[in-house]
Amino acid sequence: MSFDVPPSSSKRMTLKSNIEILGSLLKNNTGPSSKSLTSDEIAALEQLHSSILSSFSDENSTSSKSLMSKKGMKSMKSITKSMKENEEDEDLTIAYKDVLLCNGITAVGIQNVVQFRTGHSSNSIKTIPLRNTTRVSGHRLGKMIQSYNGNKASYGLRISELSQSDRGSELSLSVSSYIPPEWTKLTTTDVKTRLTKLLSWDNLANWQFSIVEVSRLTDHPLLFVGWVLFCEPIPFFMCESTTKDEEDKEQTPYRYRFAEYIDINPEQICNFLREIESRYNSDVPYHNNIHAADVTQTLHCIFQMMDQAELMRIYSPMTIFSLLLAATYHDVGHDGYNNTFHQNALTPFAIQYNDVSVLENMHSHIGNSLLFGEEKRDEWDLFGSWPRDAQMSARKVMISGILGTDMSGHFTHMEELNAVVEEVHRLQLKEFGTDEEQPILSILSANLDINESCDEQSQPPKLVEECKKLADLLLIFLLHSADVSNPAKRQDVTIYWAEKALFEFFLQGDREKEMGLPVSPLCDRTTVKKPDSQIGFSKFVIQPAFDLLAEIIPRVNEEVIPIIQSNLKYWKKEKSRHIVQ
Repeated sequence: MSFDVPPSSSKRMTLKSNIEILGSLLKNNTGPSSKSLTSDEIAALEQLHSSILSSFSDENSTSSKSLMSKKGMKSMKSITKSMKENEEDEDLTIAYKDVLLCNGITAVGIQNVVQFRTGHSSNSIKTIPLRNTTRVSGHRLGKMIQSYNGNKASYGLRISELSQSDRGSELSLSVSSYIPPEWTKLTTTDVKTRLTKLLSWDNLANWQFSIVEVSRLTDHPLLFVGWVLFCEPIPFFMCESTTKDEEDKEQTPYRYRFAEYIDINPEQICNFLREIESRYNSDVPYHNNIHAADVTQTLHCIFQMMDQAELMRIYSPMTIFSLLLAATYHDVGHDGYNNTFHQNALTPFAIQYNDVSVLENMHSHIGNSLLFGEEKRDEWDLFGSWPRDAQMSARKVMISGILGTDMSGHFTHMEELNAVVEEVHRLQLKEFGTDEEQPILSILSANLDINESCDEQSQPPKLVEECKKLADLLLIFLLHSADVSNPAKRQDVTIYWAEKALFEFFLQGDREKEMGLPVSPLCDRTTVKKPDSQIGFSKFVIQPAFDLLAEIIPRVNEEVIPIIQSNLKYWKKEKSRHIVQ
């Protein structure tokens, strides 16, 4: 069936969506090949049916009720009967069509295919294939109902979640419906279910998230994390936050909805992620695709910790998109040796980049070559449709972000960031004659509101200048913080990454000894002790860095600092235990 959806109110759209879901569920859960519905599924269907009926009885929906002809009401009764009895109804398709027709949706018969026109242009048609074998759990249906927001662009796409079959190639290349082949090829339904839960928006926005759990279920953690964050596919709309109470709304994960602001193609994004992931060396213990996925998710989580209204006034969707994309390839091609090794060994990389941020320049080169340079291909040309100035801005964000992950600049960057934070506070107090310091994000959003096109002449020029500098420095520091965040993660994750990092360092130390080179710090397996290495790194690098970040993003102080302190206690206890032994 094909339906043209005319412009209408969100209430009318919700009604149509509920009828659409109910009709499709019943159509695909009846017939000789179907199984009986579970009690959970029946309860969910009854809830949906009640929602439809309440829409007709709502005092504000009298116009919707008046559209229901006798034929339409008869169709509703047919649906009710089918729902309760779960019997095959040969006229269900007709009843489904009648109900939609009575509510302003034009239907033409194309068996087992639903097409929705979500706008006025021909490009806005979404095609969704339906299968008689389609099944959906009552829990997932409940999530679908709760998460529906009346957005026309996602209206027709709701139905795509009903299908559990491998049909990625049959879906249109819309942002919400593209499914990478790696997902459809997952071995079992259980794996898909577990990954769907792990990669929900709630989970990805949680500091307790573990990419290690994801990597145990799939060889493509970077592809899947990137797919969810950049493309926001339908299976992952069903996150726990949709059931939260209104008073917890500020804690609800914010979805970027990049497609509403910038021109993106999910298939191209997944092609790029696939190519990037393939260029990470799987035999490198630490700097591999799992680490890249971890840093990407961690950066996303830090963004989520910021006040979302302020975030979107300080940084454009293009900027956020670009930095998250940079995170995916910030260590691509890493060979397991650090910059010190490359400089001492006079490797081709060191010669090419003149001993300056050797690896970081190499990582940036690989990504930029794929996106803008000699290795650019149509299948992953993410920026091809962007205006040139937008491309150059995105490239600047990505390059500066990746170069900022060079640990050699850590303390200098912290000093500069801290100095600008203090200067912004000083100027704010001076210009507005107040004795009370304002939150730094509030100051930035007030002076850099990109959505309001603020008149800089009405703002203190020096304060605006310092706010711009701070916003740029903070952006770089966010990616760097995500890159070194392992000691700030939950204990099992911290231990996992500590072991992987030291394993890689020791392999480098062994190689340096073989080559007669100076052994780099933390790379001599005969002298380095795991607890000592983690205590030192946490005390002198991680704790001060996240303390500074907490001054800017208060939730860091609440959710991250206690974990760092807890991990420090753990490593000190481990050190004592080894001394006793």
